[in-house]
Amino acid sequence: MNIKKLLPLLFLLLSANIFGFEEAGIIYNSTDVSEQKIALGIRKEGHMGSSTPNIARNARYTGIAYKFDGSYSQDYRSGWYDATSPGCMCEGWGAGFLDRMGRQAYGYAFHYYNGEVRNIEVKSFVKEETSITSTVWIKDSAGQPVLEVTHRYGPAAKVPGALFQALVTMTNISGDTLRAVKYNRTMDWDVPPTEFYNYVTIKGAAASAASSSLPKVRYSGTQGFMVPNVWSPRRAHGSSYTINRDGTFGPANIG
Repeated sequence: MNIKKLLPLLFLLLSANIFGFEEAGIIYNSTDVSEQKIALGIRKEGHMGSSTPNIARNARYTGIAYKFDGSYSQDYRSGWYDATSPGCMCEGWGAGFLDRMGRQAYGYAFHYYNGEVRNIEVKSFVKEETSITSTVWIKDSAGQPVLEVTHRYGPAAKVPGALFQALVTMTNISGDTLRAVKYNRTMDWDVPPTEFYNYVTIKGAAASAASSSLPKVRYSGTQGFMVPNVWSPRRAHGSSYTINRDGTFGPANIG
């Protein structure tokens, strides 16, 4: 290879090492600007909360946002208003397992004020026109990569104008048997126009407990500030946690 061809290749390699992955990205329900009504901001680790860029008028981050048309009230002019990040971007996920030594291993990404990422190595972060995919590795207690977690976000196929879906795939990449594999999601709802005064309805927990094939919901509750460590005790889910049952809570500043 001659020097003229080698220099651009070296520059690309150095750029990849120096700059790494983009920190975050935003996707919309449609590529047509006139049809864009909802937006989703995802960080490279797979949790919500994009600050660069940010489109929300009522917060410093974009988590899940809705585009008001100016007809609601004078307090909500035309533009994007977020439903998770007013006050703080308190949202994140975690996963964990018992490793081959029988020890509790876990990792999580939780954007609570300054944010915290524990035992997560980003392997890929890809933003396309209407989808974002984050792939990370979580290591065991010996420091070896064991669990690959991929989050793929995009508009829901049946109602793309009103709902995003998150497809979470967890893959054992260790060659050993993992036990007690768990996943957690924490979200503090701040839905406009009553950002700090919301209802939360939990549905599906009872059905999962009764089913022989669905994943089991171990705990659920209204504590939107919970660090998403899957080994946290059930009291960490707040005073309104539920076990294998559905319920509606609020109105309050809950998650």
